[in-house]
Amino acid sequence: MISDNKHEISKAYQVLLDDAGVACRGVFIIDKEGKIRSELKNDLPLGRNVDEVLR
Repeated sequence: MISDNKHEISKAYQVLLDDAGVACRGVFIIDKEGKIRSELKNDLPLGRNVDEVLR
């Protein structure tokens, strides 16, 4: 979990909703080399499913 008060990370991962000034919910699994292996983005009204991420 990361705090992103300046929206730098959310902009870099393209999850920032500019008009709302917040980021949509996202989970990124990154390997040791820094490559994104999995990406899951959810719109704000949608819930998250931790079991699905861990699967």
